[in-house]
Amino acid sequence: MLSWIRGFKSPFSLLEFKKRIENFSVDNEKVKRLNTLLEDIYRVGIIGNYNPYLKSHRWQHKSDERVIIDEGWLFVIHNGLNTALSVTKAKKEKNQTDLYNYDSTALKPNEIYDAVVTRIYPNRVIVDIHDNGMKYKGSIHISKVTNRFVRDINEYFNIGKQVTVKVLNYDSLHRSWVLENQTLITN
Repeated sequence: MLSWIRGFKSPFSLLEFKKRIENFSVDNEKVKRLNTLLEDIYRVGIIGNYNPYLKSHRWQHKSDERVIIDEGWLFVIHNGLNTALSVTKAKKEKNQTDLYNYDSTALKPNEIYDAVVTRIYPNRVIVDIHDNGMKYKGSIHISKVTNRFVRDINEYFNIGKQVTVKVLNYDSLHRSWVLENQTLITN
């Protein structure tokens, strides 16, 4: 069973795993029992789940009972087994927009930009601003979401949501732009 994982690039999808088993084995019964097989190797801690969109991991030893077998979730091999199983990390394609630009003069205060929500915290939202082929990190504090009291910031934002923001200033300590939501909701 471990030979099916040996040499894999992590993370990998259900389809990649299924093809790997079919190449290694002529026993179609094992392919039919793929879900059970995945649950077994999840239960013993060899693999975990990873959602690249949410940047979230799930592991049996962290009380996540069952493996998620869904297109949105990938499988990762436990880091402690990478060397033993000759597993390599999948190489990330080099792309200029993968790196943040920390130039504190690149964006101008009071300018309006389109941004995408990447993380949500109880008191702030982290967004990516793409401008002229560059990517900038910005933060919208809960007090700058709307002109009304915000009890739960999640009522206003979802990861991946497009928002319009106004640049207030650059926070050199956090290397991030301080922003104000321009899609003010006044209900």
